[in-house]
Amino acid sequence: MADFDSFIPALHKPSSLLPIARHRDALLYTIEKLPVTVIIGQTGSGKTTQLPQYMEQAGWCNDGKLIAVTQANMS
Repeated sequence: MADFDSFIPALHKPSSLLPIARHRDALLYTIEKLPVTVIIGQTGSGKTTQLPQYMEQAGWCNDGKLIAVTQANMS
């Protein structure tokens, strides 16, 4: 049986290599300009993990603001 720890490096991708990284500026611009933005992408593209970080880094959490991420139930 394979050692579980040997799989971890294969599963980890640097955030700069995730598909969402190349769209960072366009996403932040769209979120700033439109009242509602729905982000759709493949599993593992960085939607849930990276976008909130981009928003926090861009100052969206200033003055006590919060960022919420929801998951649509597509069953």
